[in-house]
Amino acid sequence: MILHVGLVKQGSTVVIQLAPTVDQLSCELWKYLGERETTAAAIRANAPSGLKYINRVEGTNFTRLQVEEIDPQDFTAGHVSTLAAEIEEAHQ
Repeated sequence: MILHVGLVKQGSTVVIQLAPTVDQLSCELWKYLGERETTAAAIRANAPSGLKYINRVEGTNFTRLQVEEIDPQDFTAGHVSTLAAEIEEAHQ
């Protein structure tokens, strides 16, 4: 599935948002990563390495990652259905 991907900063947590349209991403977006062929399940499965990658590339020190997928039936920008629990970074 092709989704728009963006990052939102929330304290020590980075939120990866997935939405069917760019207009549905949060207005608090920190980084827009573009369109990707992916799923929330695939991102959750790679969360620990994804968190390390974001910290390395962006020069950040997030300790948690959360995945949020916006319901394709919801056309209200910013309305989010959380599909994954926050993940503690295993190895800093």
